[in-house]
Amino acid sequence: MQVVVLGISHQTASVEVREKLSFSERQLLPALSRLLDHPEILEAVILSTCNRTEIYAVTTDTESVHGMLERFWLTEKKQPLETLFQHAIKAGKQVRTDTNIGRGSVSVSSAAVELACKHLGDLRDRIVLIYGAGKMSSHTIKALFQRGAQHVYIVNRTLERAQEAAQRLGGEAISMEAGTLLHAVADVVICCTSAPHYLLRPDNYPSVPGKQRLLIDIAVPRNIDPALAELPGVHVLDLDGLEHVARSNRE
Repeated sequence: MQVVVLGISHQTASVEVREKLSFSERQLLPALSRLLDHPEILEAVILSTCNRTEIYAVTTDTESVHGMLERFWLTEKKQPLETLFQHAIKAGKQVRTDTNIGRGSVSVSSAAVELACKHLGDLRDRIVLIYGAGKMSSHTIKALFQRGAQHVYIVNRTLERAQEAAQRLGGEAISMEAGTLLHAVADVVICCTSAPHYLLRPDNYPSVPGKQRLLIDIAVPRNIDPALAELPGVHVLDLDGLEHVARSNRE
């Protein structure tokens, strides 16, 4: 038996490509079940994070399985097996052991807060809006308080999860509707949810002339419409934009 690995990461593909080929938490189990229906697959794992998506398969027939995994992945994500695949997919024969995923998440969160300080200065009087209440959000909230932030609002699809995060970490949990009302006044909005669509869009994020605002998207698929960067005073950063800072932090 051998292990076949097929994957992409921030080192081999841009966030535009990674979001097209990522699996949401809701999609993972059904996709894994369909993958295991293939008789040549003995065991399998699908790993999908903000920085990478990888499919691991145990098989006795590596040649046929490699091609089958390519077709399976692209069919699941409804992508053509042409230019996108050639630029996005990198096959691996060895499990990577030199990347600590947890540490990478912390670094990206710290990088997001570090850049917020560089763009806006002292965060003590700034209004910060966080979308998401998972691990990445927790790291980000901790980093915000370490850098002096005092006005942190946590928004989640489920208000109860936002309240749990606020109790553990600090900040104030608010509803999705309240979060939308803060779009005009928040100095920083950081998105790190598993939502498969944009949470901040031109129709719900108003233009405020004369105000400097920073939007940081550390989600895959992205939660912030890149078109918002065209608004006056609005800066949009995604994972690719944070990577050079994260790399420095890891060093």
